[in-house]
Amino acid sequence: MIINKVCKYTLSLVCGWLLTCTLSYASEWLIYNVQGYTLTTQNQLKTFSALHVSDDKVKATYQKANQWQQLPASVTRVNGQGYVVLPGLTDAHGHVLGLGYKKQNIDLTASRSKHAALQKIKQFAAEHPKQQWLIGRGWNQMRWQSQAYPQAKDLDLVIRDRPVWLRRVDGHAAWANSKAMEIAGIDANTPDPEGGQILRNEKGKPTGIFIDRAMDLVRAHIPEAQPSDQQQLLKNTLLQLAKLGITSVHDAGVSGETLSLYQQLAQQHQLPIRVYAMLSASSDDYLQWLPKAPIFTADHMFTWRSIKLMLDGALGSRGAALYKDYADAPEQQGLLQYSLEQAVKKVQLAYQQGLQINTHAIGDRGNGTAIKLYQRLAKANIKPLNAEQPGRHRIEHAQIVAPKDMDHFSQLHLIASVQPTHATSDRDMAEQRLGADRLDGAYAWQRLKQHGIILTGGSDFPVEPANPFYGLHAAVTRQDRTLKPRASWLPSQRLNREDALALFTVNAAYAAFQEEVLGTLEPGKYADFIIIDRDLFNIPDNSIWQTQVMATFVAGKRVWPKQDPFQLKAGVSKQRN
Repeated sequence: MIINKVCKYTLSLVCGWLLTCTLSYASEWLIYNVQGYTLTTQNQLKTFSALHVSDDKVKATYQKANQWQQLPASVTRVNGQGYVVLPGLTDAHGHVLGLGYKKQNIDLTASRSKHAALQKIKQFAAEHPKQQWLIGRGWNQMRWQSQAYPQAKDLDLVIRDRPVWLRRVDGHAAWANSKAMEIAGIDANTPDPEGGQILRNEKGKPTGIFIDRAMDLVRAHIPEAQPSDQQQLLKNTLLQLAKLGITSVHDAGVSGETLSLYQQLAQQHQLPIRVYAMLSASSDDYLQWLPKAPIFTADHMFTWRSIKLMLDGALGSRGAALYKDYADAPEQQGLLQYSLEQAVKKVQLAYQQGLQINTHAIGDRGNGTAIKLYQRLAKANIKPLNAEQPGRHRIEHAQIVAPKDMDHFSQLHLIASVQPTHATSDRDMAEQRLGADRLDGAYAWQRLKQHGIILTGGSDFPVEPANPFYGLHAAVTRQDRTLKPRASWLPSQRLNREDALALFTVNAAYAAFQEEVLGTLEPGKYADFIIIDRDLFNIPDNSIWQTQVMATFVAGKRVWPKQDPFQLKAGVSKQRN
């Protein structure tokens, strides 16, 4: 182990500030003079002023100084200078490679018009003349004045000689140019695949927009990145999440190849944060991986014991499956990517293996079909082969749940994996798609909670920003970061701060079968915690999203930042005002 000179010099001294050295040399240490908060396993909020770490676990928390001042001198003391300590946050639904690729490729998230998007694409193409395929993500026609889908002919005006493939912000639709469709062999005679749709003009010719499983027709022709490149991208992206205060991520829908890369990183002790992976049921190697389940590492840095099934699409692309027609598109009710019978067949072996079945469902018919899927599995009386704790199945998103389905959701003990920032991003579009009279079950966190349903929280990055404090803010306020709408959107569904924090901590741990080792700062659990710049429970609602993370610790070791951003000298103990 290499210890910097400052840390060597102060090894026998009391560290003046936590961020001056990594403390990886100390088997037992204590950070005091903090404003600490943790939920308990019973979801009770507990405060503390000192956190005692032994090796990689929490040994104790203390409320009063006299409770820790008698500890042996061998316990390193660190002055927390009055900063705030929280349990490390979990994003219970994200896409790690997707976030990494978004930073590498064309990012159209900020484009507020088709013209702006095309200019961004043209600029990227000029800056990357040797890139074979031009790949990007983030466009959202609902933010454009016309709100109309773009077309291949629009892309052809700026790029004709290379294929272009641009996924919509939600990942459930894509925009291709004519070259990409030519390579994929797409023409007027190409049929819509089951669970997908090719948008066509009045003459039946493809316009360049592909919905849900129709995207596979083009995506199959895009060259894959090399495994070594993907492994580095995983590491870099996980470190970016650590900077945001995320100590664990549930990677929702990965390939077997990505599972293998995660295994390698875990074996090499190169995972900066914890990963709970869900194998995609549409992955080419899905069936080959099922007999290998479950996979754990002893230090809980990597876990695979779940699959993800895509049951419907998204509201923005009108792929979310609804019981009734879309309010703004009569005769359209969205798409089920699998019939109920197909879905049962797809997940039955995984269920038998004892894996957690996590189903993507956004529309009310999508959620209703997911509930029927779990009912069918339960009635089949299949006894899992490998799982010690079968069940805890999840519906990912659970955005629109018909009131008639709430009781069934609860009776099956399903977990609702929600993304609070979706509510604030989708609100205007959701009302257009559904109509005001069908919002009773939309993003209905309080209603789900009142039915006894456990909720866990994530961001669905890269669809939304990965910053968990954006999610906490949205859960508490039902407003976006510009404080719109002024009166909150469907305010009866707001969560209080304790329940919002539970989404990203104790409930997320439960949703991954990890509540005995993660999710709270109780004795015996891993010392995964963060230091932030403000008191989450004593600031105005509109300040929550502005929270800055100053340090992130996993298993008692600082994973971010590498250097002391405050340039504080070791040994100097300073009280923060």
